[in-house]
Amino acid sequence: MVNAEIRYAGVMVSNTGVNQKPVYTQFSTNPTLLQQHLTNDNARIFDVDSVVLNGQRYYSALTVRNTGAEARTWNWALGQSASQIETMVQSGMRVIDLERNGTSNYDVVVQQRGGVPDWRYYALSASEVDARLANNEARLIDIEAYVANGATVFDVVMVNKGNDLEERVGALMRAQTDG
Repeated sequence: MVNAEIRYAGVMVSNTGVNQKPVYTQFSTNPTLLQQHLTNDNARIFDVDSVVLNGQRYYSALTVRNTGAEARTWNWALGQSASQIETMVQSGMRVIDLERNGTSNYDVVVQQRGGVPDWRYYALSASEVDARLANNEARLIDIEAYVANGATVFDVVMVNKGNDLEERVGALMRAQTDG
């Protein structure tokens, strides 16, 4: 938010060819209306954000039809603790979007885990993020910055970026260490 005005930033690709998808945007809505959209349009969320204005939390989401090649087993939950998120992960889900909601809790979007290793880390410094990316041979899929105890820290979600051979070797090496 800048000067009490909500602003958005994004990266866009041409919505043609293999990238063509029916993407929907929902701005400044509440969870009930957002769920109605998901149900009515058979959609799933792949990015959710929130903002508090005049004491009321509003949600914005990017969604895609949950059909055909885009069909996924997925879920979203609001106000989850890190341990609740880990319970979702232990049940076979993978975090695809993590939004700190202004407290110690998170709004989260998860989908069924594929075969690619993934990680979530909370309250890391910038150098710690870099180190985890390098150690895990990973790429970021979500990052949230905030200030804690006077320092900027990051909550991150990352996935393995290696090819099949790199993933097998990395998995063998990680099995022999603590991370």
